[in-house]
Amino acid sequence: MTRVLLVDDDADLLASLQELLQQAGFEIIATTSAAEAMRFVEELPPQAAVVDVVMPGSSGFDLMRALRGHPNTAHIPILLISGLASGRDKVRGLAAGADDYLSKPFDPEELTLRLVKLVALYEQKEGQGEKAAEAERALREIERALAEGAPVRGIALGRYQLDTVLGEGGNGVVFRAFDRTLLRPVAIKMFHVTEEGEDPSELRSSLLREAVLAARLSHPHIVAVYDFQETRRAAFIVMELVEGVGLDRYILAKQTLSSEEVITVGWAVSQALACAHNQKIVHRDLKPGNVLIGRDGAIKVSDFGIATFLSSQAKGPGAIFGTPGFLAPECIRGLPYDEKGDLFALGVTLYLCLTGKSPFSVGELVQTLERTLLYDPPPPREVNPAVFEELSHLVMRLLAKDRSKRPSSAGEVASTFERWVRDKKLRWEPDLGALERAAARRGGFFRSTIFSSRGA
Repeated sequence: MTRVLLVDDDADLLASLQELLQQAGFEIIATTSAAEAMRFVEELPPQAAVVDVVMPGSSGFDLMRALRGHPNTAHIPILLISGLASGRDKVRGLAAGADDYLSKPFDPEELTLRLVKLVALYEQKEGQGEKAAEAERALREIERALAEGAPVRGIALGRYQLDTVLGEGGNGVVFRAFDRTLLRPVAIKMFHVTEEGEDPSELRSSLLREAVLAARLSHPHIVAVYDFQETRRAAFIVMELVEGVGLDRYILAKQTLSSEEVITVGWAVSQALACAHNQKIVHRDLKPGNVLIGRDGAIKVSDFGIATFLSSQAKGPGAIFGTPGFLAPECIRGLPYDEKGDLFALGVTLYLCLTGKSPFSVGELVQTLERTLLYDPPPPREVNPAVFEELSHLVMRLLAKDRSKRPSSAGEVASTFERWVRDKKLRWEPDLGALERAAARRGGFFRSTIFSSRGA
């Protein structure tokens, strides 16, 4: 029950208002004296106050200043009531710190409704403040654990309880966690959003916008986005947990994938891209590390929207965000990233699956960019004669330097893969032994970064 301090020099009106507010469910401390009101503040701190402006020997303005100056009542909602009804009087009262101002005579029901609303807003604000403080405490615990190499198990982030670290990279940390409300495991990706010269609130808002867009994507081959949490210095995206490994580690464990495996993987990834592209969302950082292979046979693309947020942080002339070796030539030259850029990255990913080798990445950034612009890699079939000829041809179309020579859309690529899956009666079954070997490896072999296109 909310305790309300009620102060009015009119004893009859005070008694009437006390009865009215008690019937509305409030606990009332009533007095006609400002001095007695401050004694109540010490002994029975109220959660709200209704104060008359004009009182003998004092005023509601003076009392309100005293309430605002006392730690017990500094932040409680205060409603001023007064026979002074001019606009100037109302402005004076609100400027002095009142949350609302009601002129006499007033409808008793209006007073009740205004007070109920003020208290509700106050409680909501208090709840948000407590949640924000809890989130900041959780962030400090997480940072301390990561710095010391200590476990994060048991740290609570709102309704989510952290379990283990699944991976770390330059763009964030991914945790396995448990949703204590919906009773399911989840993955949480944490981003620090305090950047020099940037407004953290704007960065959080930007990431939230991308998370909302990604959450609209509903597809069997896209990692679902469930929730978004934030603190002053960090943001957390809560996602579907895929029990498995990244395609990058799976490739290393197997060295190469068969044509049959690549067709089924390519079909899944191209379907995910087609779904996103149909909603005007491009991935911007497609690579094996963002394709998850589940132990249950799931193939899911992750990080839709996240790369868009990170690319928006690329500052300065010619600054580009992406993973060298997967960025299309036109993107390296500074042209806008679009769906054809995702298709090029798909081609690099499939080439790597079929040959175990990257067509462009050589370790050095400048050399990798130069190779992407100028070097024509041999078709996968020349590197690995076991590759189906038609699959090798499709991969080389995806890798075309001239974007107009790539397939027209991810939907076209998905249709091609679908036809092959049906004609060849293919069925995806992950190599469980390779998954176990992959799980023991450290991931993140291809890192996204921000670099300059100048000179490219």
